[in-house]
Amino acid sequence: MGSAAGLEERLQEGRRLFAEGRYGESAAVLQALVGDAPGNAAAWLELGRLALTIPDLPAARDFLNEAVAHDPGNIGALSLLGEVLRRDGAWLEAQAYLQRALAVAPDDLLLACRLANCYVGSGELFKANELLSGLLARYPSVGELYLLRGLVLYQLRHDAQAEADLHLCLGLAPNSAQALAALGDIYRDRELYEEAADFVDRAYQLAPDDIHVARARAYLSLALRDWGKAADILAEVLQQAPSDVVAAVNRVAALIESGNALAAIDALEDALRVGASEPWVHEMLGAMFAQRGDWKIAVENLEASVAREPTSTTGWNILIVAYSKLGEMEKAEAAAKKILEIDPHHVNALINLGGLKIDLGFHDEGIQLFQRALAQAPESPAAYSGLLFGMLFSSEVPVKDILEAAANGDERVWHPLLRNYSFADRNQDVERSLKIGWVSSDLRGHAVGAFVGPFVGFLNKERFQHYVYDNWSIEDSVTAMIRPFATHWRKILGLGDNAAAELIRSDEIDILIDLNGYTAGHRLGVFARKPAPIQVEWLGYPGTTGMSAMDYILVPNDDFLAKGGWCTEMPWPLKDCYGVRSGIPDVPVRETLPCDESNIFTFACMNRFSKVSMRALDLWGDLLLKVPNSRLLLIGRGGSDEQTVRALRKRFQEKGVPAERLEILESKPPHEYLDTYNQVDLCLDPFPFNGGTTGFDSIWMGVPYVTLRGDSLHSRAGSNILKYVDLADLVADSESEYVAKAVALAADRDALRRHRNRLRERMMASPLMDTAGFAKGIEDALRGMWRVWCEEGGEK
Repeated sequence: MGSAAGLEERLQEGRRLFAEGRYGESAAVLQALVGDAPGNAAAWLELGRLALTIPDLPAARDFLNEAVAHDPGNIGALSLLGEVLRRDGAWLEAQAYLQRALAVAPDDLLLACRLANCYVGSGELFKANELLSGLLARYPSVGELYLLRGLVLYQLRHDAQAEADLHLCLGLAPNSAQALAALGDIYRDRELYEEAADFVDRAYQLAPDDIHVARARAYLSLALRDWGKAADILAEVLQQAPSDVVAAVNRVAALIESGNALAAIDALEDALRVGASEPWVHEMLGAMFAQRGDWKIAVENLEASVAREPTSTTGWNILIVAYSKLGEMEKAEAAAKKILEIDPHHVNALINLGGLKIDLGFHDEGIQLFQRALAQAPESPAAYSGLLFGMLFSSEVPVKDILEAAANGDERVWHPLLRNYSFADRNQDVERSLKIGWVSSDLRGHAVGAFVGPFVGFLNKERFQHYVYDNWSIEDSVTAMIRPFATHWRKILGLGDNAAAELIRSDEIDILIDLNGYTAGHRLGVFARKPAPIQVEWLGYPGTTGMSAMDYILVPNDDFLAKGGWCTEMPWPLKDCYGVRSGIPDVPVRETLPCDESNIFTFACMNRFSKVSMRALDLWGDLLLKVPNSRLLLIGRGGSDEQTVRALRKRFQEKGVPAERLEILESKPPHEYLDTYNQVDLCLDPFPFNGGTTGFDSIWMGVPYVTLRGDSLHSRAGSNILKYVDLADLVADSESEYVAKAVALAADRDALRRHRNRLRERMMASPLMDTAGFAKGIEDALRGMWRVWCEEGGEK
């Protein structure tokens, strides 16, 4: 066995060889020692340290267990065994050993830091924070402790406290690249990308090979949508950490976005090889293609994901949207119900199912789902957006309820985001050139694009500079038509609300116009921050935002709307109509009435089903019963969906209208859609949400329509079109009058023939197609708002 002195000498020899990096020789000496003295805990500890360095975690665990067995209070053995277990993912066992060690040596900072890291690894962030806070109370000058607590606080989403700790770390250790990288992550999350880049660049200069710095650079590049750079940096991360699954999957996404399909396939194989689950990869790819609007490819990936992982609420949730975009409404509803089976309180599922119900015309069900979502997430912008938009469609929701919901949304969601921007230094010359900002996701082949495109070419570029803040990824021929009018065209998709507001503020925009309202792709979070002195709502959403940060809402020349009471913004009437069109495809108008040939009178509504309220369906059923040999034609997304068709037919059958008198068609391409009007004798405007684009289209194709006028912008759109083509007599102010006017006109075939032959000519001579005049009216409105602001001393 040897003398104690001889054993100590051999132990020191093993340590010396280990320190010199001669691991094999060190192991031989130490193994011989424990062979002669199996109870020598110090020798077992050194063998454990050696195995951990190689590393050979199973051997290290065995050696260190021997050391602890022979010396239960050996701090070094307890600490290293905890570290081995931590690296092996055995978090609870690791904590137990580290806690035992710390109880013996409460002032050992390295030991405490290992325990804190162990808490973080097991997700016990509050324990880690408590431990580190206790250490900092005793050792307030140790920068590493501030770094560790800052990282923990960042994971807890206590960003302000995390930022403070990281700055304290830099005060004590100015060259801490990890602290700088973490600050870059915080500012990236806040969408303050310039500040984030400054921190990350400083970290990179100090430690270009540090993996934490590399990750910060990669995820900042992803946020900035610099896909190629992100893919390259993530490749560097994976060289250092080949098993980093998150980095591997993000690299796949970056390569696909950058258009490097072949490299993306290889990267996908690499991600699967390092442990990314196949369902997760498919889910991520499905989400990415959905974001790009490639719905069929998105569905393929998402279906593959949920087939392998049927409890993935994320995959099912994106499928709700994807199916509905493809008109597969029954599948969309099934996907939503699947999520709610898994989690009855899933907020996004409630929101998406609510949107689906609105799209299908089940407005009250949709509203209830949005209200359920708000009960779970009272500050959800998406839930408020869906609720307020959905309320416009329902015939059961009065104006006061819309105003109340809008006010609640402002109080809970929007007003807390208000920034204290000062415009005191803004030049208040009433006649100077003004900077106008236009924010939209729809300056493309969309109804908004159809109304903006015609008049922008007539805007005065000397008196107004126009800045477009485009929130859509894809441009088309409509975008190309609009682009030349802009002094500057900014892409803000992927730019957070804070950063977009800062951009608008730095551009010194005088009047900022929102073209989305609560529709998809909106950026009301930007408007909530009030980056411009005057903010205006128009066109994309015919209702109030309820936002205290929104100053005006443009309305048509309508005395009722101009009085307000239905909106929180100040109504500003335009000279004539609400919008203007040109360039509508020149589809020929049928010279004769369809009923002249078929002896069947065709009513139609060409609006999407979401605009068709249950009360409108009831009135249309009454109308069909009052007009013999009549039928109703409906066209909309979901028109080929069996569930939608069944529900609509059932509604009419309950009124006593046979199924064959109702024809339901899927949405059609533009020329086919317009030509469908040649099958129609008289159109029916839906209510309370009237048609806008379809109102123009109907008149263009020589088909008049009957409308029911309401008490808000969205319910007076039809009347404010008809009055400009001398059809004000088709405006009803009650449901009975609506039906009576439709019945009377169905019987007056001569009047319908006159309208069919003259409506397009009347429309072309009206303000509805006076693009130059409309541009002048918009400019006059904007100049008038600016004049008010200046006269009030810039206080608005």
